Amino acid sequence: MIACDMLGFGDSDKPVDHTYSLMEQADLQQALLAHLQVAQPVHLLAHDYGGSVAQELLARHHEQRADIASCVFLNSGLFPESCRMLLIQKLLLSRFGWLVGRSFGRDDLVRNVIQVYGPCTHPSESALDDLWSLIAANRGTRILHKLVGYMPERRLHRERWVGAMQRKGVPLRLINGVVDPLSGAHMLERYRQLIPEPDTVQLLGIGHYPHTEAPVQVLRHYLAFREQPLSFYPLKVLTVT
Repeated sequence: MIACDMLGFGDSDKPVDHTYSLMEQADLQQALLAHLQVAQPVHLLAHDYGGSVAQELLARHHEQRADIASCVFLNSGLFPESCRMLLIQKLLLSRFGWLVGRSFGRDDLVRNVIQVYGPCTHPSESALDDLWSLIAANRGTRILHKLVGYMPERRLHRERWVGAMQRKGVPLRLINGVVDPLSGAHMLERYRQLIPEPDTVQLLGIGHYPHTEAPVQVLRHYLAFREQPLSFYPLKVLTVT
């Protein structure tokens, strides 16, 4: 399994004078695979922001610029017309976003995260501490307003990315926490409307973070997907979070 903190996230660098983009993040994922000398097709497991990066990698696969064996999406804003935003995200996108980001603290994180979890799966204080430490590392609040630029970028590349999911050749599955107010049941329904022969899994009572709210269920459904006929591919999972 290969997992990395993307540029601007977690323990990775968080340059202030930088324009963050999903296209660049896809470039960096491919550069990481090249650095690790991964030559075989990769299996993507993607969530939220990473879902958009995975969509771009799928598009590149169909252009023979990447080699993707399969892709499983967790809750992600795959269709911008169905995306919903928290107030904090709208504020970060505003002209005062830089100020909102710099004043963002742990209490703000808790208040917003609780809104998108399932009613019975709220994170522990320890988990919230860990999440806050990942945001605050390398003075990350200075760039929150820049990271949120992925939302308009999703609209810009909508036809390319949705088109990539509609093409045959790469097995796809959506595992969806349906009570997520951002990309829950309504995103699942849109997926079923637009994706041919949609392979979907509903996680009842689960919110925006199925991999932490229901990790056993997610793993079971992921492994079941992988045990389908494409199982002859070597196991190489790229986790995009």
